[in-house]
Amino acid sequence: MAMAAHGAPATVDLTAGTRYSDNINKQDGTGRDDLEHRVGIRILKRSDPGQCRGSLEGNADFLTYQRNTFSDRVSASLDLVGLCEPTPWLRWNLRDTLRDVRQNRRDPDTPGNRELRNVFSTGPTLMLNLSPRDNLFLDLNYQLTRYETSSSEDSNRYTAAAGWQRQFTGRWQGGLLASHSEVDFPRRDEELTQDVVSVNFSRRDPQGRLSGSIGHTWLKSELGGIFSSTTKAVTGQLAYDRQFEAGTLARFQLRRELTDASTDIDIDIPGLELNLQETTAVQVTGVSVSVSQPLPEKTNVSLSLSYTESDYQRSERKEESYGADVGLTRVINDRMQGKLNLGYRREKFDQDDNLVEHTYRPSVGIDYRQTQNLTWDVLVGMEKRHDDGGVGRRYEERFIRAGVIWNLL
Repeated sequence: MAMAAHGAPATVDLTAGTRYSDNINKQDGTGRDDLEHRVGIRILKRSDPGQCRGSLEGNADFLTYQRNTFSDRVSASLDLVGLCEPTPWLRWNLRDTLRDVRQNRRDPDTPGNRELRNVFSTGPTLMLNLSPRDNLFLDLNYQLTRYETSSSEDSNRYTAAAGWQRQFTGRWQGGLLASHSEVDFPRRDEELTQDVVSVNFSRRDPQGRLSGSIGHTWLKSELGGIFSSTTKAVTGQLAYDRQFEAGTLARFQLRRELTDASTDIDIDIPGLELNLQETTAVQVTGVSVSVSQPLPEKTNVSLSLSYTESDYQRSERKEESYGADVGLTRVINDRMQGKLNLGYRREKFDQDDNLVEHTYRPSVGIDYRQTQNLTWDVLVGMEKRHDDGGVGRRYEERFIRAGVIWNLL
């Protein structure tokens, strides 16, 4: 089945820029300055509704370092989603996510501590309408996860899920779900078995949407046919999105999952970074709040708060992270826009003598639109980390970045 090629015109931008850092390797006392050069592409394409529809959104960049502090690399954040419905009872889903992820979150976030992760999944969904309000579904899915360098985390996942959904009223719906997954890690001779049962609900109204689920998850690990362990936990989520009359957008999310490091669950939980140095079962808890508010004089302010906890079951290590980000944008004139960002993150690693690290990231910049298709941007900022207890990674970095965006389509 071919994906429909018609739809809204694609948006394609070419980007280029240079970033100077006085401590690009983020070290205390042994920092090196360097110039990071970047060329890339940004794309947004969505097809019109039809039998087959899909979207491609994101960016990809090639980075090189003038003084060879790090090797040349590719950085990307791309999402491909496809859906075909050849009959009322059959739906075929496709999804691919490409992300630049940190390998070890205990080390500074430098180019040498990052790699690409690709997660591809596809499979059919079979649906049976029992009544105008009730339907059953069977979902079969194959997921392939591949890492650029951490090949021991490469996995193949096979999932079967069955469920019942009911439309109770025009606004309320709910249902039951049961799923079984088999995960194979061929590079380290490990297999995971995951079983989930849950009940879910959702409610829509003109101002917002409330959704949630609660259930139980069992995760069994077998390593080399010798070591075996089983972990179980109550899991679920609660999310609420609302748009207020004054133009305010707000979102709240609470989520608890029992999963493994080969998934891309970090895309759905703000502030979450799974540690690739840890493997197999991890219990993840995430809470986040975000608000965006337009102000007078063509100004907009945004605030996001997050808390995540990653409890690695085999090593019994726990990592916690608190994050706060404030963003302010203001239109100066028809061609110029100013922006201010303040970021703070507190990370705690209990396996390192309860090491607590504080990271601050302030920056200020200007976007200048020279023509309808050509925009220049400049950003100046710094990043500073200090620690409480244990042996941390203190550093201070100052940077300036200049770039250009050329809109092709």
